[in-house]
Amino acid sequence: MRTQSLRLVLLAILNSIVQFLGVMLWRWPIGNVFLLFWVENVIITIMSIARVAAVPRGDGGELAGKLIASSVLAIFAVVHGAFTVALALATGLNLGAAFFAVPVVVLILRYAVEALGWFGPRAPRPSSIDDGYRFALRRIVTLHIAIMASWFVLVFGIIRLVQDGGAAAPLGASLPLVALAILLLAKTVSEISSLRGQAAVQPAPSP
Repeated sequence: MRTQSLRLVLLAILNSIVQFLGVMLWRWPIGNVFLLFWVENVIITIMSIARVAAVPRGDGGELAGKLIASSVLAIFAVVHGAFTVALALATGLNLGAAFFAVPVVVLILRYAVEALGWFGPRAPRPSSIDDGYRFALRRIVTLHIAIMASWFVLVFGIIRLVQDGGAAAPLGASLPLVALAILLLAKTVSEISSLRGQAAVQPAPSP
């Protein structure tokens, strides 16, 4: 794996660890981390649309195709946002600077490093619309699946608590953490897989 890709993999892992520690040690509301996932989805979507727009028209980059691909990516982001915001509200949310604004800035800086690899002067331009958004689609779909899994954990866990008359309260208290762990693990694995695939298809920069 190239040095740049290895750096991005380490940043992805570190970002997930920091978010989990934020909840466990620094008292971040769990909903804040869920909402950060959507912010991340928006950043990835913007990068993808920019790459789609950069496809030369003569190389399969027709305007209609670009508009369709960009619209699909935007719809994914909106739907993901609706489910994630609902999940965040259900598990606690604090939009104060220390709890949310600072992590957002850290997240933007993390993706700024990746953007340098995608949009730098030596970076290969996407050769087709599919090539423009393929790097992000796996991450976005994985996040959607993980969000659904988190909803499954919370909803069925709540049903179990009601059926047991609150006897399983310790389990109920841990359900948001289980959902958070599902999302962090799925997101991290997806990012690493996507970055490894990116390294495999991108040629090494010329000296």
